[in-house]
Amino acid sequence: MESGVGSSSNLAFLGCCKCNEKFFVISIMSGSSLDDLFQSLSSKYEQINPQSMSLQYIAPQYKMYVTLNNNDDVRNMIHLHMCMRLTMIELKAEKKDQTTEGLNTESNSKVMVVKFIRDDEDDRQSRSDNELEEAPVQNSLDSWFHCIRGVGQTFKDAAEYRIYMKKYSVAIRRSFLYAKNDQDKIIVDNLSGRGHPRADSAWVADLMKNKLRGEPSYRPCAMVKDVHRDFGVDLEYHKAWKGKELAMHDLHGTDKGFGFATGCRPMIFLDGTHIKNKYKGSILLAVAKDANDDLFTLAYAVVDAENDSNWEWFCFHLRGFLVLQHIMVFEKFTFFSDRHPGIIKAVKLLFPGSHHAYCLRHLVDNFVKQVLRSYPLHNKKHWSSVFKKAAYAPSQQEFTRHINNILESMPRASTFITSFDPQSWANALFPGRRWGVINNNIAECWNNWVKPARHLPIVSMVDHVRVQIMNMMHRRWETTSVMVQELSPKKEKALATTYIESRNLSINKSCGWKFEVVDGDKSFAVDLNEWTCSCKSWQINMLPCKHACAAIKSKSMSLYAFCDRYFHIEMYRQAYKGMINPIPTFDMYETNNDEGSVINAPDIRSQPGRRRTKRIPSQVEARVKVCRKRREEGQLIMDLPARKHTRSSGGFVV
Repeated sequence: MESGVGSSSNLAFLGCCKCNEKFFVISIMSGSSLDDLFQSLSSKYEQINPQSMSLQYIAPQYKMYVTLNNNDDVRNMIHLHMCMRLTMIELKAEKKDQTTEGLNTESNSKVMVVKFIRDDEDDRQSRSDNELEEAPVQNSLDSWFHCIRGVGQTFKDAAEYRIYMKKYSVAIRRSFLYAKNDQDKIIVDNLSGRGHPRADSAWVADLMKNKLRGEPSYRPCAMVKDVHRDFGVDLEYHKAWKGKELAMHDLHGTDKGFGFATGCRPMIFLDGTHIKNKYKGSILLAVAKDANDDLFTLAYAVVDAENDSNWEWFCFHLRGFLVLQHIMVFEKFTFFSDRHPGIIKAVKLLFPGSHHAYCLRHLVDNFVKQVLRSYPLHNKKHWSSVFKKAAYAPSQQEFTRHINNILESMPRASTFITSFDPQSWANALFPGRRWGVINNNIAECWNNWVKPARHLPIVSMVDHVRVQIMNMMHRRWETTSVMVQELSPKKEKALATTYIESRNLSINKSCGWKFEVVDGDKSFAVDLNEWTCSCKSWQINMLPCKHACAAIKSKSMSLYAFCDRYFHIEMYRQAYKGMINPIPTFDMYETNNDEGSVINAPDIRSQPGRRRTKRIPSQVEARVKVCRKRREEGQLIMDLPARKHTRSSGGFVV
C-alpha cells in the first residue's frame, strides 16, 4: 500500500502482526521503540512479551525476515518504509526457541552445531520420542523457513540436513559456511546476509526434478524466470543449465561414453531437406557413419528455410552437443556438405580447425551444368567419369594427369576447378581424414528414410522421426550384442576380399617393418610401422590394402591389428549402447503460457492447384521407371532426356 509521506515526527504506520495463527493490527509511530512495540502487542495478546518472544518484519522488495533486536533496528525499519513510501509494516512474533535457540543467528554468535543420532537399539526409543513426524518439505518459502526448527530436530543423514539447510538459507536470504564435517556432526558458521551462493546447480536440480519428470523440454531460461517469481532468487543462467543436466541425469541416466563420441568416426554430414506439409519449411540434419558405414543420426531441426542464419543456429547447438560429449577440439573432424553457403560459413565460424569436404556427386552435377554445357559436342558421360577419376586418384601425380586431360580438351574448366578448391574434394589433396568417403550420400539416405514423415504436421513429424531413430537403435543394439567377429560385417567382408587378392603377390623384405610388394609389373613400398603403402589406399581407407595384407601375413600377424579402431565390432556396439528414452504423447505435457514461449503457425499463402509432393529431378539426373511390359519381372529401364536425331544414309546418328 503506497501513500505520500511527509516529514512530521508524529508519522504513524500500520503494523500488521501474525502470531500463532492469530492476526493483530497496531499503530507504530515514527519515534517508537522496541518496548513500545511489545507493549502495544501485549495489550492485544498477553503471550507476546520480550522475555519469550522475538519480533521480525518483512523487508519490502527483498521479501526477507529481519529480526528486531534493539531500538536501532526499529528506527531502521521505520526509515526503510519511509524511504519506500509505504505505510504498512508486516510483523511476525515467534517464540525465541524457534528463531534463535540452536540456530544462534545473532551477530555475536554465528555457529550452529548439528549432531547426528546413531540408529542403534539403545537410541531408537529416544529418537522416536524427539523426532517429529511430518510431510516432506514442500517447495515454498514458508515451508522452507520452518524446515530448520532448532534444538531436538533430527535428520536421517548429513545429505538430508544439507538439503534442508540450503532451503532454509534461501528462505531467510542468508548464507553459511561449513566449518567442520565428520561422521558425528556438522558445524555451520557465518550465517550472514550475503545473497544466495547456496542456490547452486544442485539446489536447482532438487527443486526442478519433479517439473522435468513431466516436462523434459523445460528450458533453463524459463527456470530463471520461475525461480525469481516464486522464490525471489536471481538465478544465473549457467546454474539453471547445470541444474537441469543434473536433474535429467538423476531421472534418466546418461549416455556418457556411448553413442557418437565413442562409436563413430569424427565425420559429420550436413544437409537439408524440404517439408511437404502445408506450412512448408525445411529440416536441417547432422548424421554420421557407424563402424559398419550405416546411418547414425546426430541431430535434426525444423526451420522456416535453409539459409545462412538457420545453419549458424543449427551448428551452434550441434557444437554444444559435441561439447557435452567432451569433444572440445575439432582439428580431427571432417564435415561433408553440398556446398551450401550457409554451411560453409557456419562450419568455418563454429568449428575452427576442422576440415570441410564437398560432396562429389553435387560437384559432378555442377561440372556438367557449368562446364560441359559450354561444350555440346563433348561426351558428358565420358568427361564426368574423368572428373571422378581425378577426385578418386590417390596420388597427386594421377590427379594432375586427369585434370590436365580435362583442361586440354576444355580450357574453360580451369575457372571451375580452381573456384571449387580441389583440396576440399580430391583424395590426393585433402588434408584431413575421411576414411574413403567422398560423397554425402548418407545424408540423402536420411532424407529418403524420413520421407513419409515429411508430410505430417510438424509436431507429429518430429515425434515420428524420433520413434524411427529409437527403433533403429534398438534393432542395431540387439544385432551387435550377438556378433562375435572382430570387425563390423561390411568391413569384415571388405578385408576378406582384399586378403584373397593379396595371395598372388610376391614380397621382398627390406628391413624390420618395411617391405617391397610386387604387383604385376609394379612394385609398392609398405611400412607396417607407419601404416602406409605407396599406393595410398591404406592411408585413404584406413583398411589394409592388398599390398599391406601380403606384408602383414608374411610376418604371421593378424590383419585385424592393422585396421582402424573405428571399424572394430566394439566400436559398433558402443554406438548403440545408449538409448532414447520413451516420451509421452506430446499433448500430455504441461503447457507453459509465458509470453514468448508459444510458437504460432507460420503465415502461409496456399498456391492454386494441388500441392506438389515429388521433387523435380535435376537436369543431369536420369529418371528410373518400371517397364510396364516387364513389371512382373521387376526390370527397370532408363528414361533419359530426349535426344535430337539427325538422319544420315546409314540411319540415325545420335
